[in-house]
Amino acid sequence: MNIAILSDIHSNYTALNTCIEHALHRGIIHFIFLGDYVSDCPYPQKTMNLLYELQDNY
Repeated sequence: MNIAILSDIHSNYTALNTCIEHALHRGIIHFIFLGDYVSDCPYPQKTMNLLYELQDNY
């Protein structure tokens, strides 16, 4: 089983979305997030919406 482990996102929606797309393209459907989801980058709400979407779908 392949697992994507992500941490220190800090509201960087663009980078997070790119990482998730890369993982899904490789067939990875299991994700572990270690924290620091939001902070000083410009898209905290979009970041959290993406995380909630992943939670609902995977």
